[in-house]
Amino acid sequence: MPLDALCLTAVAAELRAAVAGGKIDKLYQPTRDEVVLYVRGQGENVRLLLSANPGHPRANLTTLNRENPEQPPMFCMLLRKHLQGARILELNQPPLERILEFRLETLDELGDRVELGPPPGAGGHGPQRQPPAAGRGGAYHRLHPPGGRRPWPGSAAASARPVLPPTAGT
Repeated sequence: MPLDALCLTAVAAELRAAVAGGKIDKLYQPTRDEVVLYVRGQGENVRLLLSANPGHPRANLTTLNRENPEQPPMFCMLLRKHLQGARILELNQPPLERILEFRLETLDELGDRVELGPPPGAGGHGPQRQPPAAGRGGAYHRLHPPGGRRPWPGSAAASARPVLPPTAGT
């Protein structure tokens, strides 16, 4: 059975009850297109399987122990760097979409709290959606500073800054 938006709504409700407020304890990548998050939640530990397999994409809780490679892939190490120890604040599904959006709270390199994911109340549509941040690891998550947003190039806020023509010497 294909995973359509209606089925994903039921899956999201089940996952939300199990992992919301939980802390990502461990993270593994057993296959090329699957990630398993060990989440320490309210009174119990669960394993959240996220699969991007083109034939069988899914997100579900699992009890199976999967064999992991001896050397973790680079993507897994990148996810561990940014997500290990993060608290899952919200798990949302935009209306009529086959997308799950996680909002996480973690500590950055300086020990400051940062939120990863869509901003609160974005709903997944409209002008609140922001393209991925540029820079190291920007293709994998979106950073939203607690005090607001940075203007995206081409937006009205970013165009308020004057753009000067190049000088003759350059």
